[in-house]
Amino acid sequence: MRTRLLVAICAASYSLAVSAATSTTVLQTSTTWNGADIEYFRTHCPQVTAVIVDIPANAATSIHLHPVNNYAYVLEGQVTVATGKVVNGVLVPKKTSTFKKGDAFAELVNTWHQGTAGPEGVKILVWYTSEAGYAFTVNYSADYRIDRDLKDSSMCEPPAPPPPPIPPHHGWGLGPPGEEH
Repeated sequence: MRTRLLVAICAASYSLAVSAATSTTVLQTSTTWNGADIEYFRTHCPQVTAVIVDIPANAATSIHLHPVNNYAYVLEGQVTVATGKVVNGVLVPKKTSTFKKGDAFAELVNTWHQGTAGPEGVKILVWYTSEAGYAFTVNYSADYRIDRDLKDSSMCEPPAPPPPPIPPHHGWGLGPPGEEH
């Protein structure tokens, strides 16, 4: 009887410990924050990189783009992200969006943009899904040409195909025993 009671208490404790875990979806989307469809590329060398971006109070990033998919979660503060046309090295905003602590968003891909921190600065956790060795951020340059097809820029090679099987060499004495060659 004591053993059954002990087993029941242990099982109840385990079930309480397991049920204490919760999960909250912070982002589920098929578009980036500006409404562009999310498209994935194929690669033989996938890599996920998580980065914490820290922008001081009222400071801005350089004008940049991400040639790969990336997803952000604001840990502290707020950031306003602007996209638009670059004129003489300056971003002329066409669309902006502000994200605050606890917000998650799918970032822009192959679109020049700039982030500006709020008065308390901002700390953002960003995951980049790319391939090993491929840059996930490119600072603005008038000479940069946006590559919308990552497979043409692959930094890795596909795995080599297996070698073909060696055919039997009849007549060289390598056949089954007892056969004449």
